[in-house]
Amino acid sequence: MRTAQAKLKPRRLLSLVVVTIAALTILSGCVSIPTQLIITSEDENGVRIEKPSACKDNDLTELAESSAEAALNPDGFRVMAWNTLKGKRSGWANDFRRLADEYDVVVLQEAQLDNQLRRLLAASDYHWHMSTAFLMNEHDIGVLTASKVTPQHACSLSTKEPVIRVPKRIMVSGYPLSG
Repeated sequence: MRTAQAKLKPRRLLSLVVVTIAALTILSGCVSIPTQLIITSEDENGVRIEKPSACKDNDLTELAESSAEAALNPDGFRVMAWNTLKGKRSGWANDFRRLADEYDVVVLQEAQLDNQLRRLLAASDYHWHMSTAFLMNEHDIGVLTASKVTPQHACSLSTKEPVIRVPKRIMVSGYPLSG
């Protein structure tokens, strides 16, 4: 019995340390958490667009009407899912440039919407939408979907990290299929 209790104490201590660090980070002012679910995008001129985005029982928020020319091929399209770790790893932007043209839809986790990511998305002619979990140093951090096809629908859901209670976002995007 003592062995089991001894193993739990370091875990509890670690949990307390993690929660304390997260709380201090939020309280320090460099991190803020949005009070509602919002989908962020930009128009062709780079002007920020924000729309309420909470998913409701299969009722997706319509974002755009897509023409038949701008649709995914139902016989096959390529999707890339990537945790960008907020762009902290060196060389990630070069990897993105190299891979971007190979995929029809790109799903980014822990995306940091800074000028570098905006330039990468624009250079690849991607339409993108982002669900922000929190703002860190005035940059949106969250999940982002991008495609050369404009999505017909997008919305987001939210849950919290089990230990540090930071919001986690889930984004649902609907794309038109040709034919």
